[in-house]
Amino acid sequence: MTPQEPEYRIPSGHRARQVTLLFGFLALASVLWRQQAPLAHWILPALFCLGWPYLARELAEQALSPGVARRRNILVDQFLGGVMIAIMRFDMLPSMLVVLLGGLNTWRQGGGSLLARGVGLQACGLLLGVLSYGFMWSPHSSLLTIFLCAPLIMLHPLLIGRSLDKVVARLRRQRKEHERRLRHDPESGLFVRRYWESQAQNVFSRCRQGDIASLICLAFDPVAGRDDGVASQTRDALFPSLGECLQRVLRDGDIVGRLDDSTIGIVLPGASQAQARLAVLRIRRAVQDTPQLQALGVTLCFGVAGYRPEWLALADWVRQASQALYRARQVGRDCMAVAGEAAVESVGRAADLEALHARQPQLMEKLFEGLEQSGCGLGLFDPDDRLVLSNALFREWFSVQADTKTFADMMRYCFHHECGPALGSTQDIDAWLQVVDHMRRSEFCRHFMVDMVDGGCLSALETSFGDGWVLLVLNRADVTESHDA
Repeated sequence: MTPQEPEYRIPSGHRARQVTLLFGFLALASVLWRQQAPLAHWILPALFCLGWPYLARELAEQALSPGVARRRNILVDQFLGGVMIAIMRFDMLPSMLVVLLGGLNTWRQGGGSLLARGVGLQACGLLLGVLSYGFMWSPHSSLLTIFLCAPLIMLHPLLIGRSLDKVVARLRRQRKEHERRLRHDPESGLFVRRYWESQAQNVFSRCRQGDIASLICLAFDPVAGRDDGVASQTRDALFPSLGECLQRVLRDGDIVGRLDDSTIGIVLPGASQAQARLAVLRIRRAVQDTPQLQALGVTLCFGVAGYRPEWLALADWVRQASQALYRARQVGRDCMAVAGEAAVESVGRAADLEALHARQPQLMEKLFEGLEQSGCGLGLFDPDDRLVLSNALFREWFSVQADTKTFADMMRYCFHHECGPALGSTQDIDAWLQVVDHMRRSEFCRHFMVDMVDGGCLSALETSFGDGWVLLVLNRADVTESHDA
């Protein structure tokens, strides 16, 4: 689209020209008939009123710039209108309509500058008409001419009004679309950062007056282990699905915006910090239930910050949520950190187990009761080696502490406190962990014996599945079985 041709251009008005000139020809014919004009005086009015509208339309449609062609046609209308005034011998009513309606149409299409050019060309056409057809002064209009001019007086303003209504409706649609583009990110459909901050500031101001709200900063990592080109393509494919997923799972009043290439901010008006935690679990489950996101291997981390009165500006609130997000990303994928709390929680499959425990506590109690009665210890580790599920026997045998997060934390504690599994003559726990970590995921399923520091022995069955998950099931074994193995 050229600079001279704006997207909100005024409609061409070809049909309006056809209708106006048709009725104009009837009025002009009544004048020529009353004046008993010679046949030569009828030729140009007939060509102008009956043939020119179709020629003007063809010229506009075939032009490289339709806007320029329309303005050129308007100027031709003005010029030939001046000639018609001379042919009509300055008959008062139709001549005034030529000047008035031509001027209105010219002003509507091009403003004052085009109107000035049109008036000049109309004067030139009048002069040419006088020179060609002679000067005759007959300003009095007959009753028939007045009657035939009436449709033009009533119809032309209606045509202009209808055309302007179309212009206004188109401008309104384009204004709404422009505002939507200014507010929404084109890839995700979420708010852009500037508009998101303005809406978040409104929520923050209400919180200063006593309301509650929470802020979630969400970051994704869909491209781990991929090169930059693949990562960029994956990110482009991710945002539409992720934006749709968030809009589906969150409330209508929640404010969701894209803060940078991989971070999304979510303001939850009226939500406490505990409710924000539940929102995080809903988001994570919705992402896992979306096939497009699962195909891209999306994992999420969350930073949560409930509003606190000591925060004086929106930037303080955002900074606290961003710092919590940073702590979550330092721990690993599918983690959540809360401002003011040291612990970092997992929102991966462990969260599903916690949710299952909350919905059906009796079912989980029966599962753990059966494991205890059978003398089995059970430990489930996620791909980042975090311990996400264990029963009492497993925690007892491996001396699992309250702050134990990963398999490495568990074995380091046993090594330094000389409890749990016996590590033999191992002097370097980090080197031992590297060897064992390779062994743990080297086979789909392996069975081995574990000697304990207290002299006992455990029979272990370890299964690796689901891109890095490890299930470890333990049973007590007597010493004889250990030695036979």
